Amino acid sequence: MKPVNVFRLQRFTLFVAVSMMFIACERTTPYHHYEPLSPDGWARTDTLHFQLPPVPSQGMYTLYVGFRWSPQYPYEGFWLVADTQSPFFRTDTLYFPTAQPSGQSTGHGIRIRQSEQPLFRIALQQGQAISVNLRHIMHREVLPAISDVGVRMEKVR
Repeated sequence: MKPVNVFRLQRFTLFVAVSMMFIACERTTPYHHYEPLSPDGWARTDTLHFQLPPVPSQGMYTLYVGFRWSPQYPYEGFWLVADTQSPFFRTDTLYFPTAQPSGQSTGHGIRIRQSEQPLFRIALQQGQAISVNLRHIMHREVLPAISDVGVRMEKVR
């Protein structure tokens, strides 16, 4: 019986596993990015701009907006406006609760909390892109304790 080269067998197994992973996984999130904010806070005049790349394939996509905050955030919620330009212009207002009426914090995480909400669902053709501008509309000029704000696009299966 011919001896088996263990090193060649391990390399072949690794190659097959990686190949199957690339073949089996359809990328459904073509964009996911957070912008860090100044430690001094997010000024009302600071608009965050997100230029999403052209979508790789035709289909329905859901756009999400998320933000991260620390326990020092002084309010029970957070309001922001999202202006989007795709095949059309659209303005939406989103509210993120940061605490329940009982005072318990919402979102996920321990030191930094995170929350995400759907903005809208849209049908896009291959190669179409979306731009998103986000700004807060809270009464306070500079919001403390918000660390990042982001946008995620996901293809609906």
